[in-house]
Amino acid sequence: MLLVGLLSVACYSDVRCRTIDNWVCVSLATIAIIYQLGINESAMYLQWSLIIYYMAIVSALMAIFYWGMLGGGDIKLIAALILWFERDDIGVFLIVMTLLGGIWALIMLLFTLGCHFFRSYTTDTPSQSLSLLVSKLTIPYALPISLAAAFLLFEEFIG
Repeated sequence: MLLVGLLSVACYSDVRCRTIDNWVCVSLATIAIIYQLGINESAMYLQWSLIIYYMAIVSALMAIFYWGMLGGGDIKLIAALILWFERDDIGVFLIVMTLLGGIWALIMLLFTLGCHFFRSYTTDTPSQSLSLLVSKLTIPYALPISLAAAFLLFEEFIG
């Protein structure tokens, strides 16, 4: 339940302000580590190969941030959430997250275009050019990230 609450806070703040608070990501990562240590009695979770694997993923995420493809809060959220998954499930998480993110981006684009055309037909004032409007479009990506994580964790806990 705490996980759902933290993911909800991340989604709300990302949609509303386009930021994800650090305390949300730190809380998710801390709870994930405690959870993993609790289910793995032999502390296999702390093997060096896994630590190197997570570091490689976080390095790739940092490159994505550097190129401007995702925001820093989204990267922090993904990095905190991959700690919840075992090595084999991380790839599935990233694929589901990307597919949901593409659908979400398309919805946001259509919504923005609809608002633009509605405003241009209902008012006499000239609106921004369409290309400028689309270039300024930012996508609050915490929602698809959280939905992908919730889907896989729900499947893991229930199944």
